[in-house]
Amino acid sequence: MDFSENTKEEGLSLYEIIILACFISLVFSPVGLFLMWWKFKSGRKCKWSLKAKIIVSASFFVLYILMILLAVFLNASPSAGSGNGVPFFGMEQEYDVGGGGSGDTGSYKPKKSSSKAKGSGSNQTQTQFPQESFMEKAGKSRVTYILIFVVIMLALIVWRNLKSGTSRASENPYVDTTKYKIPVPDGFEFPQVHYTKIALQDDEKILYATTAEQKTNTGDIVVTNKRFLFVSKKDALDFQLGELSSISSMSNTALLVNAGGKSYYFFVQDTQMRFVLQITRWAYEKKYGGDAE
Repeated sequence: MDFSENTKEEGLSLYEIIILACFISLVFSPVGLFLMWWKFKSGRKCKWSLKAKIIVSASFFVLYILMILLAVFLNASPSAGSGNGVPFFGMEQEYDVGGGGSGDTGSYKPKKSSSKAKGSGSNQTQTQFPQESFMEKAGKSRVTYILIFVVIMLALIVWRNLKSGTSRASENPYVDTTKYKIPVPDGFEFPQVHYTKIALQDDEKILYATTAEQKTNTGDIVVTNKRFLFVSKKDALDFQLGELSSISSMSNTALLVNAGGKSYYFFVQDTQMRFVLQITRWAYEKKYGGDAE
């Protein structure tokens, strides 16, 4: 008779895949947090605000605490007692040897345990089942997989909301464009622009600044109440607003500026295009009473 077990290899179940993905996410999260806080020597670094970084770090810290508590909860199991491993069912077995040539070889007679013996525990044996490890318990509980998956998804949702909430501000490192009103109304108070790469003239104020690129050049477009500038390490441009003949968009990212009888092309982020156009035209109209086409 063949008593060999018929084993069948099975692939990973959905819950095992989920727990594996969660484990990998937890392992690589500290790497992401380190890169978020670390300032690269090359200048490339996370442009999130300090508040956003603290919230993201705190969220992952809480997530790790929950995982530790979950592990402790699953691994905590009260001892079932001590003994030699024989189950105790509240009855003791006594073997009576048959006597007197009756032919009986003997029989089992169940004997109820007395309350005294039960209380003393001297003759009482209990079963102590081997305690399951955390992974064994987690492997048997589908609720564990679901709980971990939900926690990971909540953390990702919080991270995505923080990222979307700060992306608009991070698109322009010099000014919060959410404070602008386009088209610019009369008497509008422009927000403060944090830009220190140019020397301002008398009664000159920076109205707007953003990063921009040319074909082989990278810099910043700056609009003041007197000038239109492209600040860069090479081929920098500096025009009085009166020198502009036109400013227009060739696409959602390509900007065409005609000034001093020449044409200049710039590439700006699509979310910043309308600010460049509207604020430049508004500044030109305020200074010269007309509109730069």
